[in-house]
Amino acid sequence: VVEELLLAAVDATIFRGDAVLAQTILQHLNTLGKSAQVAVAVIRLAVAGPLRGDNIEGTILDLYDKHLAGANILMDQQMGQFLVNSALHHGRMDIVTRLMAVAEDSQQHALLKSLGSQNRLGHARDVFNVCPEPSTSLYNSLLEACNASRDVRAAECVMKEATSKGLADVVTYNTMVKAYLQCGDLVRLRATVEAMRSQGGNLAPNCVTFNELIGATIRTNSEGVWALMNEMRSCGVSPNQV
Repeated sequence: VVEELLLAAVDATIFRGDAVLAQTILQHLNTLGKSAQVAVAVIRLAVAGPLRGDNIEGTILDLYDKHLAGANILMDQQMGQFLVNSALHHGRMDIVTRLMAVAEDSQQHALLKSLGSQNRLGHARDVFNVCPEPSTSLYNSLLEACNASRDVRAAECVMKEATSKGLADVVTYNTMVKAYLQCGDLVRLRATVEAMRSQGGNLAPNCVTFNELIGATIRTNSEGVWALMNEMRSCGVSPNQV
């Protein structure tokens, strides 16, 4: 009931632009408790409500420090990214670290991919570095961010790191295949596929690998598709899977 009242109060505050009511809400947060939903609503007070001022980012960071630390604000992608962006722009990696500590895996992945799509690979790497438990799926998300930024050298560094830690899977290798296709580096592309073949098992080239190869081959040399079909068979991948 308390949470519902707080959420309703925030909605009313934003609708009315009532700065006095906004301050009243903040005064009661620490005593009434704050769920993730309430924390997200409070961020909205700064983004779209009466707490919005000339320095929105500074206001958001101040709200987090004083009232919202420990809340999983990334449950709301838009408000969560407002907070992360504010922290990154102001060098507040302590806030990013606390956010990643409580974020779900899917929220961490979504943030990395979003930063990559904005060509902010450096920030994506900063976020990755403070994730509490780097995993195969997180490395794959970071690789996707590298590809979105078309930075094949950064992708190679991530791939090397994931491999050295035993956290590379077939998705990791396929993402590198895509990276080399994007930049037209056929030598490293073939080396990656050969590495997959030599390791075999769960790392062997699969239908996704050959989807990428066939798509690129059709655009440049349609006759080469038949050689790829033979290679698929030698890898135990049926052509009708593609």
